[in-house]
Amino acid sequence: MYGSRAATGHATDVRVGIWKTAQTREDMQHLLLRLWEKMSHTIVFVTHDVSEAVTLADRILIMGKDPGCIREDIDVKLPRPRKKGESEFLLFCRNIYQPP
Repeated sequence: MYGSRAATGHATDVRVGIWKTAQTREDMQHLLLRLWEKMSHTIVFVTHDVSEAVTLADRILIMGKDPGCIREDIDVKLPRPRKKGESEFLLFCRNIYQPP
């Protein structure tokens, strides 16, 4: 994940891949969402995990094979807080894996 400028004016650079356990990952996702709600900064988050993207994002850009090529731009219009077990969430994720 690469963040926008923090309150200090310095760019943040937090690598999500170092989150070792699923519980730590979820805790960090909740922390990130609380910070976003409080500070209202734009955050650019890079992940290969569709459910993580749907949990955190309002907009998902799916990259293509060519460098810098955006294959799809998806608005995530699910209500917050998003719960991974809900059918609407699961359907949204499935539609990303299997576009029409």
